Amino acid sequence: MRPGIGRKAYVLLGRTTFSAAGNFVADVDLRTSAKLVGEPSGGAPNQWGDNELIELPRVGLTVRVAKSYWVYGRGPRDRRVAVVPDIRVTMTAADFFAGRDPVLARALR
Repeated sequence: MRPGIGRKAYVLLGRTTFSAAGNFVADVDLRTSAKLVGEPSGGAPNQWGDNELIELPRVGLTVRVAKSYWVYGRGPRDRRVAVVPDIRVTMTAADFFAGRDPVLARALR
């Protein structure tokens, strides 16, 4: 990390942060001093991805199955089920329906 990078950066995350965004948040958590704000991510730092088609001829179906295990967390033994934010802010149903974003509001403070 270059000096000064991430010192005043905030990264917003929440329960819908998964897949490539989850990989990004895990990398930011590991490699920068940026503050994570919001709720725990929706997926683990390390996860399965990159699907391939597999035909099931006896039942007449074609399914997609993940074929690669991506390691983005603290290594292959990282068993966390989510990336936990440094500053926890929960989005409530009342916030959502009122059009408020308490996570963004907290990051901008």
